[in-house]
Amino acid sequence: MKNKTKKTISFALVLVLALSWTAFAQAPSRSLVDQAGRTVLLPKEVNRVVVTFPFQVPIIYALDMQDKLVGVDTRTPGYESFKRLDPKLQTLPTVGVLGGSFNAEELLKLKPDVVLCGPQDVAQMEKLGLIAVATAPWEGKPEESILVTAKALNREQRGIELVADFNRIIGLAKSRVVGLQPTDRIRVYAVVGNPLTTYGGDQYFSSMVAMAGGINVAESLKGSKVVVSKEQLLSWNPQMMVVLAWGAEMSALKDIYADAVLQGTDAVKNKKVYADAGWYSRWVHPDLTSCLGVLWMAKHMYPNQMADIDVKAVADEFDRKYFKKPYQGNTD
Repeated sequence: MKNKTKKTISFALVLVLALSWTAFAQAPSRSLVDQAGRTVLLPKEVNRVVVTFPFQVPIIYALDMQDKLVGVDTRTPGYESFKRLDPKLQTLPTVGVLGGSFNAEELLKLKPDVVLCGPQDVAQMEKLGLIAVATAPWEGKPEESILVTAKALNREQRGIELVADFNRIIGLAKSRVVGLQPTDRIRVYAVVGNPLTTYGGDQYFSSMVAMAGGINVAESLKGSKVVVSKEQLLSWNPQMMVVLAWGAEMSALKDIYADAVLQGTDAVKNKKVYADAGWYSRWVHPDLTSCLGVLWMAKHMYPNQMADIDVKAVADEFDRKYFKKPYQGNTD
């Protein structure tokens, strides 16, 4: 009887200790300052992650934390690049969209250890009692967003390695176009969804073009979906156009080349209209693969200075390292 009692007490003690350790492991034991300037307390381990906008998705894969992703924003399942990255992204529960409303019931049901969100989403997450870490890559420093995300997921060393590669690739482009005179810089226009919608100078696209040695012709405008007239586009006369995907939308190159008015631009005349070459994540976007976008644009703008750079080979090395898949896109 005594042995049986001892065994029962021992089992109960082990159970209490196990439960205590689980609670201890999940108790806030780390902290970081996110891109909203907040000090966030984090659990020691992060096993369940929800994101509220697509930027964080490829970072999670690059950090080798994809098995921890349990919920995504409503846009992620529709991105063609993400379908190639991992078909699973089309089947994960969706919780809402950046800056919009969220499904509180779904969020709570997913029981995330951390919600990776935008600064504008923090209040909703805090109201639900969830741990929120805010990033804002569109403000021009995606490498900072990468590091904040990496620290939030307890993958800081991997994040540091990723940012080092990010900066090395951008540096490769910048080193070849340094010293260009303003009159020698290529004029670039972003086609965002359709030929008369573009990115203003306050968008990360302008920074990418500048790092690649060019000039965004819409630099004086502001906004992520600026509508311009054909007359304005003709007066800018871009020498190169970059066609970007907005969600699942993308203008067909053949339609741009067939447009009678757009044929008056140097970009169309000289066949210098290019679709975003990103395969698993968009390249011309405030994203971890924007470093490849800078290199790719520089190659098309200044082929002589970049003659010895094989953009496809650089992209393949990057994708194999961070996405564990070969690059299969077209950089021409």
